[in-house]
Amino acid sequence: MIARRSIPLLIAVALASSPMSWAPRASAEPTAADLSAARKKFDRAVELEKAGDFKAALALLRDVAAIKPTSQVRFHVALCLERLGRLVEAREEYLRVKEEAETKEGPEGTALAQKAGDRVTDLDARIPKVTFRLPEDVISAKVSIDDGAPVSVLVSPTIRLDPGEHKLLVTSPGRRSFSRTVMVKERDATFTLDVALPHAEEAPPEQPPAPTEAPVSAGPKRVVDEAPKSSALPWIIGGVGVASLATAGVFYALRDSAIHDLDAACGAGRESCPRAMKSTEDQGRLYTTTANVFAGVGAAAIGTAIVVWITQPSSKPHATVAVAASPSHAGFTFVAPF
Repeated sequence: MIARRSIPLLIAVALASSPMSWAPRASAEPTAADLSAARKKFDRAVELEKAGDFKAALALLRDVAAIKPTSQVRFHVALCLERLGRLVEAREEYLRVKEEAETKEGPEGTALAQKAGDRVTDLDARIPKVTFRLPEDVISAKVSIDDGAPVSVLVSPTIRLDPGEHKLLVTSPGRRSFSRTVMVKERDATFTLDVALPHAEEAPPEQPPAPTEAPVSAGPKRVVDEAPKSSALPWIIGGVGVASLATAGVFYALRDSAIHDLDAACGAGRESCPRAMKSTEDQGRLYTTTANVFAGVGAAAIGTAIVVWITQPSSKPHATVAVAASPSHAGFTFVAPF
């Protein structure tokens, strides 16, 4: 009964991860003193870059970006990340610089956008990639890189890795995990990793104790039927549903971000959109489709889990009394089961 009462809580958790739970955040405008301090930190960061101290420069640039995140500041952040060997993060920053310089800074951002685009092209050739090949019957799988936050490899099975050694851990509900350590170098060709995710073995059924003969004078013997074991299937299906709804929530958030960027670049009516925003519009549509698919899968999985849970055999034990004979003054007395 306690487990069944937890089903509404399971549904509430799933709904809490929907896009309705997000709200816009307000941020205060920086003061003149903040901007002055940020300018000094930026100048100092550039000096540290020239001296080759990219770690210290990156720390200062992060502070500057928190106050005034301009494309120029982001470019230097990406440059420090690249010099520190964090190529995947650097590529993402360069992409943001390119998009912002093209859409928000007008003609004066053309040169910076070109520089950022050149860096992305160079990094695309240098960053090694791995493609995860999963079993065909896997419906949900996530990979954790170097004990980091897990990301889905079902939608995007190919991921980029920084050069060096990495520990990969692939997990899937109801299956054994897959772990592998790989070593990759710059400009390595994309390689495919076959992921084995066998189903988790179920515990062997317990053997009932061997029956023993009772003496005739023992009287009625009370026998309690063993309760059937509760199946883990509804929990597995429910977990898939929750994960699917959470994933849908993430893609709805990405969709909202794309809409915000389109509104900022094109205006409320979107009557005059720069050509560079076409990729953002396409991404928004992809996010919408993906979110709807995961939302449908999540709702169906949770509904199926509830049905399976309700229809599985009850775990309440049934008491019975077996027929037994006991001696009495008049002979034998027989007790029938009830």
